[in-house]
Amino acid sequence: MPDEKGIKKVIADTYNATMPALIEKIRMESKSVSLTTDMWTARSEQEYIGVTCSYIDFKFTLHEITLTVNHVRYPHTAEHIAESLEETLEN
Repeated sequence: MPDEKGIKKVIADTYNATMPALIEKIRMESKSVSLTTDMWTARSEQEYIGVTCSYIDFKFTLHEITLTVNHVRYPHTAEHIAESLEETLEN
């Protein structure tokens, strides 16, 4: 069983390998996208924000892809939320 550091490395490696392919898939299959966000508090009392990309492809199939789940630093001001969203959109 890998330790916490090993698991984090596997997740990061998989993300880095998958994200370019996912971006290309969205570019090829969609004319436009819709982004939605949701913010919640974990049991650890830390705030997180998720960003989901939705689109309908040329066969009229709905696709929903979670782009990210980010920690939002305290205090949870509009500025900190905007920073988190801008980081996601830049990536």
